[in-house]
Amino acid sequence: MALDQIKEWTFYMQAAQFVIMIAGFIWVALSNKQKANTAAIEDLTKVTATAISDLRKDVDEETEKLGNRITKLETKLEHMPGHEDLGDIHSRVNEAAQRLTSMEGELKQMNNTMHLMHQHLMNRGEKS
Repeated sequence: MALDQIKEWTFYMQAAQFVIMIAGFIWVALSNKQKANTAAIEDLTKVTATAISDLRKDVDEETEKLGNRITKLETKLEHMPGHEDLGDIHSRVNEAAQRLTSMEGELKQMNNTMHLMHQHLMNRGEKS
């Protein structure tokens, strides 16, 4: 081998070494970036999972509260009067109103009678 061929092979070896070193640098940079992305994704996954878990707890608690409220309302509705019961109550209220009207008329008559008796006693039997 001649000196020129050795210099030529040395140049090619240095060029190949440079290309391999650049490729290794790029591979290391991309690998580190991928590791950083993977770590960021894992952190985000943990934070998201925690947030979702907290939201589920809150939703479950609110759902339970609403379920309890609905149960109380249903219990109260069971004991409320129905359509027929309201009809009976209406009839009884009407009967009471009629009796009250009748008693009002009787009280007016009694008041008129007492007024006449009062006038009679005030006038001592004299006609006005």
